[in-house]
Amino acid sequence: YATLSQSILENIKSTVNEMIQSFDESSKQQTWTDGYSEYCGKYFSVDAIEEESSLSSSGKMSYMFMPHEKIRNIVQKLDMSQSIETRYQALVMLSQIPPSDVVTSEHWGTLKKSLSLALGDEDDRISDISLKLVSKIHIINNGHATCEVFTCLTHHLMHIFQENEHAQAQLDDGLNVANKNNQRIVKKFRLLCEFLHEIPSYWVRYPERFVEDILESSLALLSLGNSHFGLSSFNAIISPLHYLAILDPKASWFKKWM
Repeated sequence: YATLSQSILENIKSTVNEMIQSFDESSKQQTWTDGYSEYCGKYFSVDAIEEESSLSSSGKMSYMFMPHEKIRNIVQKLDMSQSIETRYQALVMLSQIPPSDVVTSEHWGTLKKSLSLALGDEDDRISDISLKLVSKIHIINNGHATCEVFTCLTHHLMHIFQENEHAQAQLDDGLNVANKNNQRIVKKFRLLCEFLHEIPSYWVRYPERFVEDILESSLALLSLGNSHFGLSSFNAIISPLHYLAILDPKASWFKKWM
């Protein structure tokens, strides 16, 4: 896995360098910039520019005043000592806040832990809405946000497989999709599968640190198998790779990564 991770990183760096070189070359060949600037000078009035500047400033001001107090209140209500209904209502409130505000909040570290616990909550409402929140944050296509929720999901799934009782699920017995717990796990792996398919489409825009975090958390999860638990092939367990194989039999996500 270390070799695979290094190989993917090298491929990404090589791709980024090629894209930059291609962009530079195409930029040199373009001669429309001056004409476009002249066009802008003729057809865009000072009033329009001032209006745009004013709107931009107001947008920045509204962004600066994020609902810190509201998020802090939600963090308190998500504590495991609170009742199921209180925690569910807190997640409902959290889902109404713009995802970008949630991830950039000073309380995100605590929220991330609470969200990970909520994903594994026995109450279906809490588990379902937390999974929707992870998906909602991922959709904003922000490098930092994607990395944060992706690692949140993978760490949660790792926790499931590292529990002793789950390690007893035998491959020979098959996967009982009628089992409520298995249904919930499949839902989480379906979202993970979507992550794995989409990330290569835009991860060239990410800082190298984000890419490394995503790679490490992915490979750490997928490496959980018989060898990790010290088991032989005769008592093989259902591993994360088996769940991905159910959802993506041809491993098309891996082809995109490579």
